[in-house]
Amino acid sequence: MRWPIDVTDLDGVAEMLEAAVNTADDLSDLTEPLPAPACTCGAGTGVAQAQVNAKESEKEVNVLTINVGLDNKELYEGCEVSEAGGRLVLVTPPAEAANIIGRNAAKLVDAVPSGERDAVTLTGAMAVWAYLVVFHVICHQFAEVWYNDGRGGVVLIAKH
Repeated sequence: MRWPIDVTDLDGVAEMLEAAVNTADDLSDLTEPLPAPACTCGAGTGVAQAQVNAKESEKEVNVLTINVGLDNKELYEGCEVSEAGGRLVLVTPPAEAANIIGRNAAKLVDAVPSGERDAVTLTGAMAVWAYLVVFHVICHQFAEVWYNDGRGGVVLIAKH
C-alpha cells in the first residue's frame, strides 16, 4: 500500500495495519516520507501559506490592550469603585455602569487614529457583562479582537 491513504476508509486502514503486522520483513512501503497534507479548509496550503504568513509578519501591527478590570481608571471613570477585602468592587449598579463603561470605551477607541486600529486585546479580571459592553464598542473598530486570560491563553475573538 502506498501513501497517502484515505484514513476515512476504515477497511483500507485495517488492511494497511494488518499488512504491517503480518509482513514485518517488508515495511519499505511504510517508510517512505509522507507527503505534505493538503489543506481542505480553504485557508491556503503548505509553503504558499507560510510565505503569506511571513509577509504579514513583516508589516508592523498596531495592538491596543484594554484592561477591562476595575483597576483601569479610564474605563471606570464615573463609576463608583471601592475596595473590600483587598479587592476592588464595582459599587455602581451594572445597568448604570454599562452605559458609563460603553462611553469610556468609545473614548479609548477614539484616541487611537483609525489607521492604527489593527488589533485590540481585551484582558483583566471582570464580569462577562463588562467584556460584552467593551466588545460591542470595539468589534467593528479594529481589524482583530483578541482575548488574553492573563495566564498565557490568547484567543482570536473576531477578525474583519
